[in-house]
Amino acid sequence: MKSFNTNLELPSYLVTITVVKLYKYYDTSDKWLKSVVLFIKEPMQINQVIETYDQGAVDYDAIMKRYWHIEREPLIASLQLQPGQTVLDAAVGTGLNLSAYPERVNVVGIDFSEKMMDEARKKRVSAEITFKVSNLCNLDFPDNSFDAAASGFTLCVVEDPVLALKEILRVTKPGAFIAILDYCKSQDPGIQKWQELIADGTS
Repeated sequence: MKSFNTNLELPSYLVTITVVKLYKYYDTSDKWLKSVVLFIKEPMQINQVIETYDQGAVDYDAIMKRYWHIEREPLIASLQLQPGQTVLDAAVGTGLNLSAYPERVNVVGIDFSEKMMDEARKKRVSAEITFKVSNLCNLDFPDNSFDAAASGFTLCVVEDPVLALKEILRVTKPGAFIAILDYCKSQDPGIQKWQELIADGTS
């Protein structure tokens, strides 16, 4: 049985915001941001996904800081990593999680986009980092390869998030912590109604 740590000290709005809400209210004048939002609403072919993120790689951090800035230290700390352990950073992108990993931990960062990972390679990090091009829905790692896994704003944009999560579960060891930072439906019934109205209005 894998363990999911749900006691993160992260901003409460993470459980009240939805992808469709972002689509409606965030400034989408940026061409690359429009492409990503379109990808969220209407899944693209894999070559389109790679092209979109390749084109936006240089500007990605600035866009994330403007619209979706979240401190990653609480997320990574929840994994309770020990020296010598190996962790999967699923869809590492430009490496926004990387500075939060502690020393003497091995991180394998996978992503579709080589150019996104080129930006990640520029980050100052304490852990040992390995980068690999890989499909999150078909990870080329044996079962039980990792002591933990982390993913940030990933399941909301993959075409099959259930399959992606199954793959993360497959390659992590029994008892591993898996930390996922993403958008989800609120548990508050009142907020749920607003989310559903927004979804209806943007569908």
